Amino acid sequence: MIDYTIDDIPVDMAKEAVFAIDPGACNLSGLAHSLSRATTKLWEFCHEKQKGGTDWVNGHPYITLMLAQMVWLNHSGSIDMDVYSKAEELCRAAIAAAIVRPIDQKAGLTRAS
Repeated sequence: MIDYTIDDIPVDMAKEAVFAIDPGACNLSGLAHSLSRATTKLWEFCHEKQKGGTDWVNGHPYITLMLAQMVWLNHSGSIDMDVYSKAEELCRAAIAAAIVRPIDQKAGLTRAS
C-alpha cells in the first residue's frame, strides 16, 4: 500500500470526495462523471509532482472514497474499512490544512512538517 500524505490530495478533490460520502451522494452517474474528470486531474498531478504511476492513481484516497460510494449505491460488494478510513482521514486532513495554512500565512506563522 502506498503511504499518501495530505500534500498528495488536491483540496478541491478532497472536498468532493468527503461530500460524496458525507452526507452521501445518491447519483451514481454523477459520481462516475466526477471520477472520470478526477482521474485525468490525478494523472496530471501525478506527473507534475513526480509521483508513482498506475498504482499511485488507483489507490489514491479520492478514488477510494468515490469507488466506495459507488459500491454502496450499487449494493455490489464490500470495502476494506481500514483503507476507507485512512482515505477519509487524509481527505478531511487535507481540507483542514487548507483552512489553517492561509490563516498561518496571514499571521506570519510557519509549521514544522
